[in-house]
Amino acid sequence: MDKSPVPKDATIEHDTTVTATNSSPNPPQQNGKSSLANHDKSNVQQTGNEEKIVLPVEMISMVSLRELIGKMIRKATADLYTLTDTLPSRGDVEKKREILNYLTFVRNQMLKLLVLVKWSKNAEEIQMCQNVMAFLANQNQFFHDATHYLSIIHSDLPRARLRELDIDTAVDVLTTGEYLRMPSKIKDMMPPKPLTDGEVLDTFRIMNDLIRLRLMTTDALPDPFQKYQIADSGRIRFSIKDEFDVSLTLMGPPDNQQWWIVSLDIHTKSTTGRGACDLNISLNEQQLANLRIAAQRQLAPPPPSPPTQPQEEPSRPPLFFPLVNLHDYLHLFCLSTQLEIMYMQAVLIARTRWIGQLGVQIDQTRTKLVLTYWKGGSPTAHWAHPQSEVLQHPAENSTTIEVSVTDEKLMQRGRYTDEINVKINVRDEFQRLVERCGLGASVMLSKVDATDRPKVVSALQYPKNGLKLLWGGASDLHSDRDLMNPTEINVEQLLWHVTLYHSRCIMDKFRYLLKYQETYLNSNGLYLASRPQESSEEQTSEEEDDRHDDDIPSIVIRYRNHRYINISMDLRTGRLKVQEAGYRLGEGDAKVKELEERLNTDPVNISRHLLWLRSEVVIREIIAFAKQLSMQPFPASQMSLRPDDFTKLFGDLPPAVIPVDPNASDAKPLAAKPATTSITTAQPRRAAPLYPSHCIFLQFAQFEDWYLIITIVRNEVHSWLCCIKKTYDQSGLFQLVVDTLHVDYESMWKEHFLPEMDEEQVENSKRRSSNSEPEEESSEGGVHKRRRTDAGIVEYYSPDESIDNLSVDLRFMAKLDSLCRACITNRKIELQLRRLRGPVIFTPRPLLDSLPIPESQVLNHPAAQKMEVLYVPQRDLLRACVIKNVDDNNTTAHNKDMPPHAQPWLDRISSQMHNNVVMRASGWWACGRSECFVVIQDKFEWKNMPLPTHDINDHISLDKSSNVLSFTYTDIDNCIEHFLLDWERIYMMSYLARQSSSAWLDRYKDQLKFDSFDTNELKFIYAQNYSCSIRWDSPSKGRARQYVMSLGVLDDGEYSKHKDRPTVPHVSMQNPHWRVVSFLQDILNEKRDLIYLIQIMFQTFPLMASLEKLEVETTQRGDIGEISIIPHTVDSVRIVFPSSHALDVQFTDPHTLCVLDAAFRYTMYSSLTYQENAAGVAPLPYVAPPPPPQASGASNADENVKPVKLAQSFNFQPFKRFDALIASLENWIFDPPKDTPAEMDAATAIANSDEEPTAVPFKHGLLCSASLCHSVITQLGSLV
Repeated sequence: MDKSPVPKDATIEHDTTVTATNSSPNPPQQNGKSSLANHDKSNVQQTGNEEKIVLPVEMISMVSLRELIGKMIRKATADLYTLTDTLPSRGDVEKKREILNYLTFVRNQMLKLLVLVKWSKNAEEIQMCQNVMAFLANQNQFFHDATHYLSIIHSDLPRARLRELDIDTAVDVLTTGEYLRMPSKIKDMMPPKPLTDGEVLDTFRIMNDLIRLRLMTTDALPDPFQKYQIADSGRIRFSIKDEFDVSLTLMGPPDNQQWWIVSLDIHTKSTTGRGACDLNISLNEQQLANLRIAAQRQLAPPPPSPPTQPQEEPSRPPLFFPLVNLHDYLHLFCLSTQLEIMYMQAVLIARTRWIGQLGVQIDQTRTKLVLTYWKGGSPTAHWAHPQSEVLQHPAENSTTIEVSVTDEKLMQRGRYTDEINVKINVRDEFQRLVERCGLGASVMLSKVDATDRPKVVSALQYPKNGLKLLWGGASDLHSDRDLMNPTEINVEQLLWHVTLYHSRCIMDKFRYLLKYQETYLNSNGLYLASRPQESSEEQTSEEEDDRHDDDIPSIVIRYRNHRYINISMDLRTGRLKVQEAGYRLGEGDAKVKELEERLNTDPVNISRHLLWLRSEVVIREIIAFAKQLSMQPFPASQMSLRPDDFTKLFGDLPPAVIPVDPNASDAKPLAAKPATTSITTAQPRRAAPLYPSHCIFLQFAQFEDWYLIITIVRNEVHSWLCCIKKTYDQSGLFQLVVDTLHVDYESMWKEHFLPEMDEEQVENSKRRSSNSEPEEESSEGGVHKRRRTDAGIVEYYSPDESIDNLSVDLRFMAKLDSLCRACITNRKIELQLRRLRGPVIFTPRPLLDSLPIPESQVLNHPAAQKMEVLYVPQRDLLRACVIKNVDDNNTTAHNKDMPPHAQPWLDRISSQMHNNVVMRASGWWACGRSECFVVIQDKFEWKNMPLPTHDINDHISLDKSSNVLSFTYTDIDNCIEHFLLDWERIYMMSYLARQSSSAWLDRYKDQLKFDSFDTNELKFIYAQNYSCSIRWDSPSKGRARQYVMSLGVLDDGEYSKHKDRPTVPHVSMQNPHWRVVSFLQDILNEKRDLIYLIQIMFQTFPLMASLEKLEVETTQRGDIGEISIIPHTVDSVRIVFPSSHALDVQFTDPHTLCVLDAAFRYTMYSSLTYQENAAGVAPLPYVAPPPPPQASGASNADENVKPVKLAQSFNFQPFKRFDALIASLENWIFDPPKDTPAEMDAATAIANSDEEPTAVPFKHGLLCSASLCHSVITQLGSLV
């Protein structure tokens, strides 16, 4: 059904439609517009005397029922056809599933269609409504467009009309030349007459009288505005010291005159100076204008509140005090400005000069600023805070400065509530405040109701707001200067004063405590010293930034002979600084830093901390020197040695020594001896034996498993050099001593400190006590000299002063470090030599007698006489290299057996090797962060090589004057392995390079040219344009090292990079030997004869070049794949043609070439294996051997890999065209091709210089001279 029936009297025709959500043939227009927009007017039909209006049908989301049913039928039919086509290829279960899915889908669609058909009975009314709505929307758009165009006409017509012409003025100008009639409006634009001086003075006098009258009768003056000045210019000036100046005048009608700000100046500003003090934050013109506008609002009366009810009388105007409001506003602004300036200065210096030491915080209301210096303060800062005496109790915020804008009224309130305090203020202050406001204001305020009196008191009572500063909870700044001057705000000056005064209090309290305990300190070898006053000539000017440091007195304490510490304060950090005075070890002294930490955290026990420092001074010096030498110290508590290893190290110590448990706490009584204090209190992971009280393990930076153990027992130093490695057991982690070396510490100490004393003098010096009583300025038995230390301390000493046996300096530690590192390096070399597979015999010899090249650094070192080097024979190294150089899957890869194929060559070469290789440690003489390395030297006869040498690698160098080849290795743990690789490579490459000087190679003349030999690669050019490079390397991972060849072609005289042969040959020719490079490589590794290799390459060059040219020409003609060239050996190839035809080309001897039809396998001999009486057996094609059996642990991926057959045996057919070519041999065999390359002719002439070319045909083949190779191969190309 296409359309529904329509009644006869209906005036609107429409189509029966149903809703559809998926598509719409006529989509709706925007803003409710229908398809009527496509017509200018509705369609009107004339039928007789009656007009019938036909509205266009609007299809908004509607579709014809017929079209919908048709689509449904076509869709179901198409899906049914598709189902019938695909069901035969599916299984039974899939067929049932597909049929069920199809039936379910079609049934659902039919049910939906049934619902739509039933609903279509009412579609006529819906379509009628849609048509009417679209028609009305179209009419609405027409009306909107009409009104829009009328509006445009209304706005554009006035501008388009012509102005009225002034005819009269135009006639006057034309006749008289002047304007006779002017507009009367000009009078209003003329400026008024200026006032005379008398009128101005009278006006100012009247304004002044009005101001005085206003102050006497109306306005209430606040207390700060009681003093004012009325100028002659009709204005009044109020001035508040250090805050602001404001000038006012009266403006407005006489019945409603208001105060108006004429000028306003703000005096609050920062001081001028450097850094944060010169921060310019003065108000600019725009800010001043905004401030005047805001202040002017304070002078404007508030609007009266409107009545809440219509008949209600207007309320009385609220109380308004314009001058009071102005003062309060500007005063509060000045206070806030001061706070902001201080905040900005504090933020600036906190980010620059006081970075990380000053905390700046301001609250959200920006009325409270808190400055926290010294990071909140240390316990020492809280202990000696100056405000503690004022507050009579410890201050919690002793390092904070709090600046806030406070309400003075809240600060003055008592113990009563706010309501009671308001009533008391009204009772006591109201009358006084009213009387001070002036005659007129007092009369008006006396009539104020009781409800408004608290507001009057609150407005007129002063002081209101103020700036309050608290340091540590107290307002006493301990200074006579005004540190909070609003006109010169300087936060840094305030911080300098506070920190300086605080630091003085800390140092004074320390000095008082030390003076109180002076007797006890002197009895334990600690003495207070004072810094002498320097003369005026010796005084130097300090920088302004450090001017405050001179004001803080420091404390100097002597704790050992000529050893002083200086205790001072750092103003910015607030921490005590402890420095070595006169005998300074540097800023990295850990013990001095630890003393600083103790004094900053526990200031009460300062005497105990000084005693701890004295007991640790010797170990501290050793640790300090060790750190400068890049040695890492470890305390004994961090070492978990087994009891056996502990006995091995410390079992020989004197028995009178009482061990101290390192796990015990160091919190000893004050009278305890410092010598029994342990160096650490850390808890180890496992129970450890009792170590000596002062014991340190020094780990070498380069050798992390080696430690130099130093302990002090009974005023003597004991040392060990041992290798300690970490291991695990059931109890956890422990350390095992695996190796120990003896270091003669005592002899080294004697050579360094007592070089000219005999044994008796040494013993007498060592028995003297190092902790002697303080010396006087003069003595009777000797002469004392005066000297000044680096810290400015004057002390006296004796020239023949005894040497302390615990003395140690950086130079001595450097000697000890050098000797230890050299011994460790030699021990590592010995261990690596013992691990080699072959029997390597090494002999130690003195270092100074074994240097092939004199080195001044080694000869002048004090420890050089104690050093040794290792001598290793060359034949042992070569044997070790041969044993190690096998494939990973070889049976001898993990044992010390010699490969059978290498034994004859090794025996022949070993008989010619008589030199020794020298292995020694180097770099040990340089102390500090330098590292040791291994230098291995060998004699290298480079003069026997005729080729010039290039520079060798960065770690290999050659001294041509002494013929010494030096190998340098920084990886000491693997130096022997790396050396064997480098030495083997250089030896094997040099073995070939020496053969290049053979006279046999002179026959090739210009056809053979060797490049410079760099011990890594041997390169030569043959046949003018082709290159060959040989290197000693592993072909692939897991393979033994061997000679590896790479072939190439010269590009403009340079070597081209080696690239794989492409699948389709290019027009340009490649190196002809690329097909047989693997065979050439095998020959070289088997014979190890460079001359034999070159002979084979020149012999086979004409054949290989002709084959390469044949393949390129075939490709150029488009016959890609028509021929295949398969090499069998280095001098034998097979050319495969289409239709199962093939030819075998092979050298039967070095000068004879044989070409044979592969279908007839007659006797063919290779020139490499030529025998005169060999049996006639044709060569068989190469077939890939079966793969070796895999190991049991092979991966699953390897099990899936199947061997690929490289070649197969074919049954070739007789080649009749080749037989025809042989029959016409005489016609072409002696005619050389026209395009024969010059290098091919030259190579052929060298290989066959003395022979006449011959050719002998036979059945299915021919024999010819090698010089006719190119002619034969060229004719074979015609068979394609």
